[in-house]
Amino acid sequence: MPGNRRLEILEEVEEHIAEARAGLTTEAEIRTMLERLGPPEEIASEAKQRFGIVQKPGAPVLEIVAIVLLLVPLAGWVLSSVLMWLSTI
Repeated sequence: MPGNRRLEILEEVEEHIAEARAGLTTEAEIRTMLERLGPPEEIASEAKQRFGIVQKPGAPVLEIVAIVLLLVPLAGWVLSSVLMWLSTI
């Protein structure tokens, strides 16, 4: 998911939690509110649908190459870092 979308979703979740938590005083009430919010996986899945983000199927080629490059001293480490930074996972 693009970084700007992640921040937008994070802000929405933070606002929702802050509003819902405003009147709660006990730990049990807060836990119940968080359980109603749902697991992070469901929130992320719903957000992907809402923003029309499609997960790319297939093997994580960049990630596999990056791991293999870790075996090459210095240059491999640098290239591995770049590939992991470019990774979409």
